[in-house]
Amino acid sequence: MSQREYQWYVEPFGYDTNSAITQLLEATEEDKRRIRPNECEDGRPHLAYACSSEQKRIIEKSIKSVGLDVQVWVQQGQGKIRKWNPRQIRKKSMENKKARRADRMLF
Repeated sequence: MSQREYQWYVEPFGYDTNSAITQLLEATEEDKRRIRPNECEDGRPHLAYACSSEQKRIIEKSIKSVGLDVQVWVQQGQGKIRKWNPRQIRKKSMENKKARRADRMLF
């Protein structure tokens, strides 16, 4: 089974959030990537920093604890970049789990 490849991006909103993200990622303003409208699922341009999955986890925790104003984006393989919504993933996972339970009860 092959492992999926993901590229993570974080788009900060506001000066303070941008400063916090650049410190966390040890990045500079030049490291921001301009995401073109045709690369993104929503068809709009964005300025975002590329980050690792571990950095993404830290940023997600900081969104809740510190109140960082960011949007996390993900790209799977060579696909379009889309908004990351962890709640949506959990919801699908729960729906799949319920479906598997229902299937087991039928047999």
